[in-house]
Amino acid sequence: PNIKNNKKIANRTSMTSFEVKENEFDVEEYVNSIASKEDFTAAVIRQEKLKLQAELETTKKKLKATVYKHHARFIDITKDVSRLESDIAQLGQLLHSETSAISDMISSLHAGITETSQDIGYTMADVNGLDSTDALIAGDILYQGPMTLSQLRHNTMDLPVHVFLLKNSLVVAKKEGSRESTARSPLSLISVESLDACHVEGEANEHHNSDELNPSTEGGVIAVTGHDHYLFIPPSQMERRKWLRRLHGAINAHYENQSGVLFSLASVAESWLLESPETLESAIAQRLFAEAVDCYTKTS
Repeated sequence: PNIKNNKKIANRTSMTSFEVKENEFDVEEYVNSIASKEDFTAAVIRQEKLKLQAELETTKKKLKATVYKHHARFIDITKDVSRLESDIAQLGQLLHSETSAISDMISSLHAGITETSQDIGYTMADVNGLDSTDALIAGDILYQGPMTLSQLRHNTMDLPVHVFLLKNSLVVAKKEGSRESTARSPLSLISVESLDACHVEGEANEHHNSDELNPSTEGGVIAVTGHDHYLFIPPSQMERRKWLRRLHGAINAHYENQSGVLFSLASVAESWLLESPETLESAIAQRLFAEAVDCYTKTS
């Protein structure tokens, strides 16, 4: 071939297949670099051709492997994005559900606070049919609150009531009107139970997982036995614990007070006996009980 500037081309470093880059390969310069070799023959041309073909095959394989690698990676990324989109959608649904639940809880809390604030305002004068002169209702209200009366004696019912705990008694009043009404409901007396005869089942600090008397109630029940048998359902488990603590405390304080009165009377009677004349002992020894009582009465 007719080659120009053979001397200039001969001084260049021969181009190899590794120097071939996209948009930088100069065909004429490549051919001139081969032709400038001293041992340039047809065999050299064939050898260079084989090298180019081998390099071409290698490049094709590399290109295919690279395409496959990136395609597989693209598929994996697409799957990851799809999963993330699904997770985000589920999170959105969960957030929506949680938002609705929180809104319901806030509404219930406000309704409960309103109802409780209204209920706390009750006094014994609000209970229709209550005898204000009854000694059992004397004193301040220790605790009060709404409950559901599910059993009275042996009768099963579902009656909204308001219960008052006093120093000497437990007053149960029926709430008139609709159960759902948030207005202040009038009260009608059901019963007044003296704490002398009351017994409460359950402890305030017990772990309440189920209730044998009524397993369907979340807050559990409070069983009070006096002249009648009552089964109360508090509005919540927390209220159940509060009621149990206060009932046990009031009953224990009531019994301690009664025991103290009896003890003081016994102490005074004993002092009277010590100060009584010998005729009292003589009357008792002779089984003259009428005279003994008269002597005791005079001394006291």
